[in-house]
Amino acid sequence: MKTSGGGFNQTPQYKITKPVLKWSVTSGIVDAASGRPAFSLMAKDVVQNPEVEENPKQALREIANSGTSGIYILLDFHPYLDDPFITRTIKQIAQNYKKSPPSYFCESGT
Repeated sequence: MKTSGGGFNQTPQYKITKPVLKWSVTSGIVDAASGRPAFSLMAKDVVQNPEVEENPKQALREIANSGTSGIYILLDFHPYLDDPFITRTIKQIAQNYKKSPPSYFCESGT
């Protein structure tokens, strides 16, 4: 961890080395910084599936099958967390960390 200014009470600066991707029901999975369809940026060169834009289950399948470690921000995803398929899929992605690079999920209500 680096700190700006070298002082103890300075704000830490972290370098994020993983792709930061976000999903929303209106945009699908996109690069958080550029807004471009995210899977066209990944090593597997997976083409964005239009169904992913509307289907949170399909979005999680795409994330699980991408083989790409990353930080995934799932916008307005909280209504879907009551679905057993959704919660199980997120758990399986997390449990497969030994087989594939780790991924991190953030859920946002706005």
